[in-house]
Amino acid sequence: MKERVKVMQDVYENRSTNKKAAGCTVIISGEMKEVMDKIIAKHPEYKSYAQAFAGVVERGIRVFEEE
Repeated sequence: MKERVKVMQDVYENRSTNKKAAGCTVIISGEMKEVMDKIIAKHPEYKSYAQAFAGVVERGIRVFEEE
C-alpha cells in the first residue's frame, strides 16, 4: 500500500513550565496534496493546507470519539 501521509514527530519543551509536548510536521504532497486541494476548493473557510488539515483531524477525532 502506498504511503499517503508522511508525519514526522519531535518533542518540544516549554521553557517557562518545562512541560514537554509532541510536535508533528505533516508533509502534504502527492495524493495528500490532491485531496487537500479538493477540500480547500470545496470549503472556502480553509485558507491554507494547515487549516484544512486541522479540520480533517478534528473531524477524524469526532469519529473516534463516537466509537
